[in-house]
Amino acid sequence: MGGRHRTTLGYLVLVTALVLGSRLTARAAPDPDAVHLVAEKGLRFEADAQLLVAEGNVRLTYRDLTLEADTLRVDLEYDVVRAEGHVRYRKGSDRLEARSVVYDLKQEAGTFLDVTTTYQGKDLKDDLLVVGSFMESSKSMLRLVDSNLTTCNLAQPHYHLEAREITVYLDDRLEARQVSYFEGRTRLFTLPYLIVPLKKENQFELPRLGYSQTDGWFVKTTYNYYRNPAAYGAYFLDWYQKKGLGLGLKHNYLAGDRPWDAAGWWYLYLKGYRDRNDEEVFWGVDHRQQFGPAWKGTLRGSHEEKYLSSLQKQEAAGTYLQLTQQSPAGLTDLSASYRLTVTETLPPDGGAGTSQLDLRNIRLSFNTAQRLPNDWDWRFAASATRFHQIDKTPYDNLGYQTQIARAFPDFTVRLSAQQQFTPPPVVEGETPPPWNRYTRFPELALETRTLTHRGKPLPLFFTATLSRYEESSIYYPDGRALSMGSLTGRLTGLSYPLASRLTATLNGSSTATYYQNGDYTLGATTGAGLTYRPLPRLSTTLRYNWQDRLGVNPFASTGISPAQSVTGNVNYVAAGLTADFGTGYNLLTGQYQDLVGRLAISRPRLSASGMVSYDPNTGTWRRLSGIYSYQASETKFVKLGAAVNLGTSRVERLDAQAATPLGDLWRAEVTLSYDGWSNRLLRGEVALVRDLHCRELRLSYDEPRREVWLEWRIKALPSQLFRLGAGERLLFDTQSLGGLLSPESATPGVPR
Repeated sequence: MGGRHRTTLGYLVLVTALVLGSRLTARAAPDPDAVHLVAEKGLRFEADAQLLVAEGNVRLTYRDLTLEADTLRVDLEYDVVRAEGHVRYRKGSDRLEARSVVYDLKQEAGTFLDVTTTYQGKDLKDDLLVVGSFMESSKSMLRLVDSNLTTCNLAQPHYHLEAREITVYLDDRLEARQVSYFEGRTRLFTLPYLIVPLKKENQFELPRLGYSQTDGWFVKTTYNYYRNPAAYGAYFLDWYQKKGLGLGLKHNYLAGDRPWDAAGWWYLYLKGYRDRNDEEVFWGVDHRQQFGPAWKGTLRGSHEEKYLSSLQKQEAAGTYLQLTQQSPAGLTDLSASYRLTVTETLPPDGGAGTSQLDLRNIRLSFNTAQRLPNDWDWRFAASATRFHQIDKTPYDNLGYQTQIARAFPDFTVRLSAQQQFTPPPVVEGETPPPWNRYTRFPELALETRTLTHRGKPLPLFFTATLSRYEESSIYYPDGRALSMGSLTGRLTGLSYPLASRLTATLNGSSTATYYQNGDYTLGATTGAGLTYRPLPRLSTTLRYNWQDRLGVNPFASTGISPAQSVTGNVNYVAAGLTADFGTGYNLLTGQYQDLVGRLAISRPRLSASGMVSYDPNTGTWRRLSGIYSYQASETKFVKLGAAVNLGTSRVERLDAQAATPLGDLWRAEVTLSYDGWSNRLLRGEVALVRDLHCRELRLSYDEPRREVWLEWRIKALPSQLFRLGAGERLLFDTQSLGGLLSPESATPGVPR
């Protein structure tokens, strides 16, 4: 009611202006709920009806709403506006034109006759243009009768959908009933019901035509459904020349109310295989469940059976389960995962085949961190892994670690235990560690907190431990156990300016350990560095690192090995340019570290980065990698990525992607990805694309899969093509040279 009083006050200002002049303009007081109104021909106030009439290029603004019309009538009693003739409505980013409008200012809802409106969804590339004879709107919904829609912005759209009724749920979906698809003036098909999702979670796809060696010619169609925001998905109905029908369903769901709500999706797809009178099956599930306010669980699973050929069938399964509890007192996480891949060789006569295990991996882990009474903290972590790959020795790993600790004002006390079975696997060619099990139980540690001198903190910390250690190794297969005590001092983060452009840094630690049998060790590590900055953008760093020990260590899994090295680095950073060069020298072995140089360039349309390494000991270049990207426009670009082992002259990875226009309407695209480790072409796609303004026709051939695709796309609508193996990434899709140029494994996809 207060809002009506504020707007009525604005209208009374307009009435006063009506008395004072013929061309009447009224400006409301600086109130966020006030109304601004301009009328070129004049204003008329009918006091008995509480009606204000404005005529001639009327413009009304209220909050973020602007309404323009030939004539406008305002009902001051109910805050309802009626506009007639060339009505133009704008609210936020929404635009609308109509013959007449009735709009409720309080409810922010209205009805419109002969309306044309545009809507920009969050994931829509272009505006969605909607036309209807009648429309009603609210804050979250538009409903149109006898309407059509398109994303083509031409006066005569290339395509449009006509429907008896369209309902747009803003930022969610568009539902149409009795809808027909038109290319120009030609009707191609009619559906009783159609959903055009406005979010990426639920895609809109036109039928797609393709060819592959294993399937022959095929047609894939998708039919979306939407019951409510908690239940929606898509049906897949496909036809394969060699295999018959392919049927699938993906359902997304939300269930329950907080704190017991759940969300996720499940997926099922079946495809025939006539040569074996069998079916290829894929199913997947992703479920996330809340258990009260503190606990939540995640379950992911998938199973796939597919024929690699008429004589070879592969089965792959994976499961992941996680249970997490989080509260003010702490966090607990329990997870388990299992992966299995088996290849079965089938005889030609259709009898029983022979199976070969390709991969089996099972892992269990448990982690918890809890706050106990009297400010004690407890942590526990355990994991178990079983990994078996074809033609390799199975690998098992089991270990746990736990501790209870309390922080006092001047020190922290910890009581801990640790056990580890089987050391982690080493890189091929390296010597495995000589131990196979060790146990540290118990261990009592006392660590100082920040030390001060004359009220100033010192970068100095001390730790004293008392523990019992047991180890099984190649030297003591039956195990050896001793009590031991140690004292460690650490110096961290010392930085001292020697001159205006020269800075020194220092850190180090020293540990003295005494064993029950009389052995002792004294170990130390230290690092000292100098950084010189001759220019603001240029810096050079020289650093010396040293570690050594004295005495006898009775265990193979503890202690440090002697080492001394000097490292140097030069770094330059400028606008759009970064260069880095570094190397090192091992003073004990007399061996140089690799010389590594990195360079990165960034421009508005161009980016390039590269890395090269050189081995001074052998005088050979080791590795070269780089990424280059230049994009002149959306239809003209080139991207290259490569990693080369210079020692073996072997290409480890090569990726390329390019597009170029062929005249005004056509463009060619090429995508290649080669894996030198397996000597296999991961992706090899050539595409010819016809630009049809708001749509495009795409013909592509994928060499590794021997597939031909003919795709008709509406470019402005969200789309995603589910294709097996399409998750393989390109080098230039990743951010860092270090991670991007390492061997990748193919990401499993879904068949549909």
